[in-house]
Amino acid sequence: QATPRNKFSGYFDEIDKYRGHDMQANYDPETAATVWNSPAYHTTAIKWTSPISSSLFLEAGFSNNTEYYTNEYREGIEKPRGTAEWFRTAAKNEVDLGGYTQAGPTNTTESPVAFYWNVAATYVKGDHTFKFGANNRQGTFKHTRDANADLIQQYRSSSTGVRWSVPDSVLIRNSPLSYGERLNRDLGVYIQDSWRINRLTANVGLRWETLNAKVLAGKSPAGRFVPERTFGEIVDVPAWSDFAPRMALVYDLFGNGRTALKYSLNRYNLSRTTGIAAAYNPLLNQTATLPWRDVNGDDIAQGERGCTGYPSVGCEISFAGLSSNFGIAALNEYGEYPRTWNLEQGVEVQHELFAGVSLAGAWWKGDFRNLTTTINRNYTHADYVPYTWYNPTTGQPFEVYARTVTRATSNLDTYDEERKNAYESFVMDARWRIPGGGQLSGGMSFERERQKGCTSPDDPNYGGNGKALCDEFGLDIPFRPQFKLSGTKDIGFGINLAVSFQNNSSPVSSRTMVVTRGATRYPANCPSPCPAGQIIMPTAAFAQPSLTYNLESVRATSVERIVQLDFKVSRTFKISRFTILPTFEVFNVNNSDAIISYITTNVLSSAYLAPNSIMQGRMYGLGIVTRW
Repeated sequence: QATPRNKFSGYFDEIDKYRGHDMQANYDPETAATVWNSPAYHTTAIKWTSPISSSLFLEAGFSNNTEYYTNEYREGIEKPRGTAEWFRTAAKNEVDLGGYTQAGPTNTTESPVAFYWNVAATYVKGDHTFKFGANNRQGTFKHTRDANADLIQQYRSSSTGVRWSVPDSVLIRNSPLSYGERLNRDLGVYIQDSWRINRLTANVGLRWETLNAKVLAGKSPAGRFVPERTFGEIVDVPAWSDFAPRMALVYDLFGNGRTALKYSLNRYNLSRTTGIAAAYNPLLNQTATLPWRDVNGDDIAQGERGCTGYPSVGCEISFAGLSSNFGIAALNEYGEYPRTWNLEQGVEVQHELFAGVSLAGAWWKGDFRNLTTTINRNYTHADYVPYTWYNPTTGQPFEVYARTVTRATSNLDTYDEERKNAYESFVMDARWRIPGGGQLSGGMSFERERQKGCTSPDDPNYGGNGKALCDEFGLDIPFRPQFKLSGTKDIGFGINLAVSFQNNSSPVSSRTMVVTRGATRYPANCPSPCPAGQIIMPTAAFAQPSLTYNLESVRATSVERIVQLDFKVSRTFKISRFTILPTFEVFNVNNSDAIISYITTNVLSSAYLAPNSIMQGRMYGLGIVTRW
């Protein structure tokens, strides 16, 4: 408190993070696990507030968020670039049976730094409360990538049942890389008013938001599959300026302060930082999958760009399908598309049944506009012909489209006025302020999201959905129930007990067919009329190297539900000028092992629906907070 009317506050938080074994199912923990470190990870904040008068209040603040982190190989796995060990110690990925060994996927560093400032003035006059202000965010995001052998060796070993025994392909990288982007500004200027009119309170406001980012000039040395690269900066990716009106109405239905009817209608512009600029960085991390045949049987993928005689010793990788500008140019062209935004509205009723107990019900709906899409300008629907595939699980036929020609890629990122994305939810809540201290709250919601994307002018497969699945508004997409309950209560002797329970839907998990041209066959037990054992994607019919097709809507099926009970016990001790708060917590008391993700949902894989990750088992936590 500098003066009676000027108060300053500050905050600094330094965090050190370390994870020795970040891995998924069937990863070799000693060679393929990733090590997480945080060389610089801190938050700083400064705030000033000043009540100038009984009607005017001023405030301003500044903060910094630095989150440098690394994902590294285990100690001893990284080898000197270009040496025999470097080539020999490439990461090995088992695509069919799942798992990594010999090395993790890649060595990365991520170095985001953000700076924020905000100013605001609040003025109270009669039934009006006006507020005017501005806030801004800016900063840089720098990255590096490196990997043994600049590739991952990939295997498909379902025929042997032994992981990493059947070489199939390599995933090459354009490493080593050092690149970055800058957020020049994410500025919002706003004015709002809270106006009381008898039993109605109207909160209305208007924001003007501008976002501008660029690609930083960069230089990366030559790698195994790319030359040395130097590029200048790329500006205005994007350069957006948009308004965002806001409105919320609250009406005291009976004038007794016990029942409120609420309605809101708001526009929310898509929040972005440097992600769009990163997509157009010529030094962006890129990969390409190429055929590999281990001709000499040494389990080392050999071959460089320009080698001839594939497959042969020294040229075991086929570079025939690799783009001439791989790793040295951005994959897509920025179409200067407008900013995506969401129009959200909701109706809510809150009612106090009696002192300390209230109920609420609400309906929410959101519609996204200016949704983006990518079009390869070198193809049209005339380049495709219909072809019949069969569902391997049911045998039922469905139509796909085979491309008849191969042309260079010329991708344009733009927006599709016909694309739709909408969500809707119904919510019921209850709250109880427990006499003697404590509270209990809980509720249920029923949520649904649907999308439509049926206007792809370059590919009638519509992203693997086909005509049958590209419009979810015509499909039976269910509402998914969610349930939560939480409460706190003093149980005597100064001890506080907190409990929470959730029973929620897990992530969606679609069923797919992943097919490689000239290689993938229908299963031997494929039901009639499915042609069991036949090549699904004949080389003579399909120019696409592979296709992934959804067999159902991506929102039709979920993984297992998340059912979890947690509790925490705490007690406050006061000793002289010290306040000490020890806590004991138990997470996932019920020790649920619900599956969160699968290795693959490809029905043609032998690892179909094999668990990849499950809920963390029961965990215990001890903590202590001391204030003085």
